[in-house]
Amino acid sequence: MGKFRYSEEEFAFLEKSDVPYAIYQFINKSVITVVLSQGFIDLFGYSDMDRRDVYDLMDNNMYRDTHPDDMAALGNAAYRFTTEGGNYDVIYRSMRDGQYRIIHAYGRHIFKENGVRLAFGWYTDQGGYVDNAVRIRNKEDRIQDMLADQLKERSCTNRMEHDYLTGLPTMTYFFDLAEA
Repeated sequence: MGKFRYSEEEFAFLEKSDVPYAIYQFINKSVITVVLSQGFIDLFGYSDMDRRDVYDLMDNNMYRDTHPDDMAALGNAAYRFTTEGGNYDVIYRSMRDGQYRIIHAYGRHIFKENGVRLAFGWYTDQGGYVDNAVRIRNKEDRIQDMLADQLKERSCTNRMEHDYLTGLPTMTYFFDLAEA
């Protein structure tokens, strides 16, 4: 099976959208980028890159700017979404302009007329990630604080269960997984 292609008119329309989304296809155990919207390119700070280079980056190193502590959870969610179907719903940190931003990614599968399954993912920026910062709390900060706390907790758990350099489970966690 080859890469799905939209008509030139559809492709141009999809790429021009200000809504941050991407459309992917899973071919031979690899994720192939079909469409990246202008909103996606702007959200992740790729506006200064040639569009072909952004597609290449997504095909070959899409987690380049992801916080190391979020890699395992993001990879696991993407793998389940790709292999088992269902919905994709994950919160992670992505570096943009020297600061980590909290990104909430959603995904669903869509099926084209010819039976091709595509993954449609859209993204929202939930604000900057501030670790161990003291800030004045008001209503607007509560959601951001909850997201930051959730990510901080995931980082602690990830450090206990996964090797920081390789991302593989520690021996203790590996034996727990093997036993289960």
